[in-house]
Amino acid sequence: MIRTFSRWLAALLCVIPMTVFAYFNSAPPMDVPEPPPLKKGQDNYKAVYTRAGLGQMGEDFFLRLDVGLDLDFGPFGLGLAAPLDVLLVDNDPKSRDDAPGKFIRPGQYDEPSDFLRFIRYLRFGRKGETFYLRLGMLAAETIGHGTIVDNYYNNLDFDHYRFGASFQLNTPQITVESLLGNAINPYLFGGRLGVRPWAFADPKAFMSRLKISASIFTDLKAPRVLQSAPAGYPQGDGLDNDRDNLVDEPGERRLFMDTQRYPVVDRSHNLIITGVDAEMNLIQEEWVDMTPYTDLNFILEHGKGFHGGLLTRFRAGKVLGIDTRLEGRAFDGDYIPSYFDSTYEVQRYQLPGAVTTGDLPKPKAAWLEDLRGAAARLGWYAEAALRFSSFFVIGAGYDDYQGRDNANFMLFAEVPAFDFLEVGAYYYKRRFDDFGEVFDFDSRSLLLGRARLHLGGFSFIEAKYWRVWQTDPMTGQIIPANDWSIGGGLVFSF
Repeated sequence: MIRTFSRWLAALLCVIPMTVFAYFNSAPPMDVPEPPPLKKGQDNYKAVYTRAGLGQMGEDFFLRLDVGLDLDFGPFGLGLAAPLDVLLVDNDPKSRDDAPGKFIRPGQYDEPSDFLRFIRYLRFGRKGETFYLRLGMLAAETIGHGTIVDNYYNNLDFDHYRFGASFQLNTPQITVESLLGNAINPYLFGGRLGVRPWAFADPKAFMSRLKISASIFTDLKAPRVLQSAPAGYPQGDGLDNDRDNLVDEPGERRLFMDTQRYPVVDRSHNLIITGVDAEMNLIQEEWVDMTPYTDLNFILEHGKGFHGGLLTRFRAGKVLGIDTRLEGRAFDGDYIPSYFDSTYEVQRYQLPGAVTTGDLPKPKAAWLEDLRGAAARLGWYAEAALRFSSFFVIGAGYDDYQGRDNANFMLFAEVPAFDFLEVGAYYYKRRFDDFGEVFDFDSRSLLLGRARLHLGGFSFIEAKYWRVWQTDPMTGQIIPANDWSIGGGLVFSF
């Protein structure tokens, strides 16, 4: 039963947020990983689709084209896609003259790894099963109790495509979870090994519900200092070779970018986080499951953090389900819970609200270094999800601890009940101070939303909104960009 609970927990923490962009009936997928089928009969789903629409990213408008193939054979899945954004209106700041094809969105196909966009995902097995492997785009990846890796996305920056990998091995005695954020340029990776000692002797014994695990994750190239220059100083070998797009405000500095629009890192280091944890499924009834857990993590060369919590699952037949997680935290001043979180791929270069004395963005690892010597802190985390039959799912999570800008909030909702209309949204706010700031939409906010209307036959119309990040050619900084599109398409299932 503990394996069943673990599977459900993985679905709650990892899969449900992904259903914001899930596959419903015969609609083509969005550019995020697919969850297990939500409705009976979606196994062995196979389709070819095409779609087109008008969209905007930042200041520019695009014609959005896409054609793809989606195959689901149960234990095996494959998603292929060929997205193309054709530039229609190029507002200031102007795109580069040397952009590939001139009319293709800069950053979409200008480095070798971008051509791996054609492989959305390659999957063997499903999460929670004995063997699971996924290659390609990753979304809402959580390892263990989420105290080190929590709801990680590897493709929030649309200028770059990261081909990642997620792996699980589940047996009654041993479990393995591992993650690789970018296989082409590896820097973020690690894993968690869990053992149920008593299960080797008697898998059905009460004590076989006890699982003890150890984790290690690293960012081999965690940036600490980004290269910068005074305003008006040319990039030279970087992205811009003239002064047309340079900052000219007195006293300002700009960040250097390389030819692939990455911030140029001056100093980096190998950031390592290790941890041990234990969990015990104490209550295992048809209507309720309860599992207490503890985690003790160490950021090497920095502080340690203790997490103690309770996972609870309530069920009223197949109609109503309520799942909760309550967690207390105590940690050193230079420890950050859930270090590799939803927006880490942006935070590793610049943490929102953290700046240098020159008012330049500060990488997350540099901010962690600034916390050295800070006072120990206490905090808490709470999460709840409500599922009503197959009609809707809604959930929220909130954590806070002592000090300024230390609160985080998550909200998701999904309505898969109607065959003709699907609506879903996922909102995430990081590092705010007061609860009144939760819905202030700024650089610390992530929002993903979609609505799709089936017109009958093979056709559909849809609207999508993403909050993504792009490199600003004016300053070299990674800035939030609003990405929306409206369009329609055709899908042919077989």
